[in-house]
Amino acid sequence: SFEARVAGCTLPSMPTIPTMADQARFDKLRAELDRFARETADLRAASLALRVLAPVWGESFVNLLIRILAKPEVKRDKRLLESVFRQQIDNRIASLHHNCLGFDTPVDRNSDEFKRFHTLMNRRNDLLHGNVDPEALVFDQVYFDVVQYDPMGPRHQIPLFKEERNLGDRLMGGLGRDISPESALADIDVVRKFIAYVLCRVAPAHREPLRMVMGSPYPGWRKDLDRVGVLFDNVLPLSCIPGS
Repeated sequence: SFEARVAGCTLPSMPTIPTMADQARFDKLRAELDRFARETADLRAASLALRVLAPVWGESFVNLLIRILAKPEVKRDKRLLESVFRQQIDNRIASLHHNCLGFDTPVDRNSDEFKRFHTLMNRRNDLLHGNVDPEALVFDQVYFDVVQYDPMGPRHQIPLFKEERNLGDRLMGGLGRDISPESALADIDVVRKFIAYVLCRVAPAHREPLRMVMGSPYPGWRKDLDRVGVLFDNVLPLSCIPGS
């Protein structure tokens, strides 16, 4: 899984660029840069996939909960049920106690789990729609010293930073700030805690059927009763596997 791929990993550091006096290092630099590029691209791709899938997982959980626990009067009215699914995700969650069975109290908008998940969903929209907030994307500060060596020649801008550091490391660190193993795993943790929090608000009699469906790779739907259930056990008999 993507989570297992990035667990315990960090984006690699860019190879140190050798000085002109260290010619022997230049021979190894290309191979080191190629390996660095491959490892970075692989980890960033898996991290991006996780960051995109994490909010999908959370929203799918909310929709599944509504599909299974919606009150009979909500299920019977297709237009009403459709309007519930079309609500903004925060309103959909906050109104679960109105539309679903098993909620004695509403999901608290002020809980950390709710607020962190809602923030994650908003970030998802920025990520998918390419919204750009310059202040949110700041990762460093640079100054420029303008010099003109020749009065008749062009002016040059020399970048200056508060501390000395390899420019490649500095720029790559900025690129990987929002799409890194650490940020991806943090998103997964937000969704996992949100799901656990919402499940705790559901009465046990309604919670267990929900858990059963969530834990099965073979859920099914009985159309005449409009009921979701489990079709098969998680472990299939060997005789059911083709070629066995």
